[in-house]
Amino acid sequence: MFQVPDQTTLSLCAVVVSLCFAATFVGLWRRQPGEQFWLLWAASRFVYVVGVIGFNELPQPVPVAVGALLFGASSTATVLTFAGLRDFAGLRPWCRWMTLLLLLPPLLYVASALALPGMTTPAGASMQRMAGGIGLTIVLASCGVALIVGTVARRTGAWAKAIGIAQIAHLPSYATVLISAWTPGSTLDVLATWLWLTQPVLMLAMDLMMLAMPGMLAMERLRRAASCDGLTGLCNRHWLGTVEPQRAMAGCAVAMIDLDGFKGVNDRCGHATGDRLLVDFAAHLHRWTDAHGADVVRLGGDEFVILFAADDEVLAAGLRRHLAAAPRGPATLPPWSASIGIAPCPPGSATLQGAMQQADEALYAAKQARRANVAHAA
Repeated sequence: MFQVPDQTTLSLCAVVVSLCFAATFVGLWRRQPGEQFWLLWAASRFVYVVGVIGFNELPQPVPVAVGALLFGASSTATVLTFAGLRDFAGLRPWCRWMTLLLLLPPLLYVASALALPGMTTPAGASMQRMAGGIGLTIVLASCGVALIVGTVARRTGAWAKAIGIAQIAHLPSYATVLISAWTPGSTLDVLATWLWLTQPVLMLAMDLMMLAMPGMLAMERLRRAASCDGLTGLCNRHWLGTVEPQRAMAGCAVAMIDLDGFKGVNDRCGHATGDRLLVDFAAHLHRWTDAHGADVVRLGGDEFVILFAADDEVLAAGLRRHLAAAPRGPATLPPWSASIGIAPCPPGSATLQGAMQQADEALYAAKQARRANVAHAA
């Protein structure tokens, strides 16, 4: 029959895992000294080890000052992990409320010693540990929720949320230990031991995610960069090639857009001004495509293509009005406008090439007729 390991064995497992990852984080920081988050994560693991060893190896009850330091070490480990994630997300690692979280467990521990009599007895020591444990529970819950719904999650995506969930997953074991300390000798002692089994597993999961997160997010940024135009931030030809078979098979409409008079802007005002105009025009175009469920791609230079659901003349007229309202830039700019050529891509097509060719021919016809014109393929 499976034997439930005692808490000393579980704590030893947590110590070994934490020391291994602390050494790994230090090694990565030495290779990348500009990445402060590695150092913060290493420090969090070393401090965590100090707290675990102190709680398990020092004779109980410990002096109030020592107990406060141990609870401070445990809260510091959690807050340093959160600070490292903030640094990784490009935020300032430390803010004031994190200091309050760090101090909360030791303050509650000391306050319980000062407020309640009989703290030198085993029962009194349990009350002190319970007060400090409540503080640690608040720290874990606060950091976990901040990782799930805060700015760090918005910048790093699912990785920060997963680490936040792992931190919150510690709470059932903490809560059960606190309740069993209040009612010693109850069946909750066994449940607390079983739940404490999750601690090394959760720590291992968090450390593995922190170790993998920089590399995985770097790969994701490279994938996005390969499909993103470096100047305007719009999708590029590579992205168009990846979605072309699906869009052609489903059927869509293709709108080719070209800026009239853009060469004059570059010649008279310089390429920096021309680039600024392209960025502003792309942002204006992107607002329309977002509102109408379409996709916009920069093919290169001043050429853009829009993919939308159907060759709708009302939609095309709306696009023309939207482009006519695009910001014109400084009054010193030469006059410019945008012409549009639209062609349908019938459902079941193998590629978009035929529709793009027809849209390009319609665009040429629109530019020949007059500037700021829209033409549909015959």
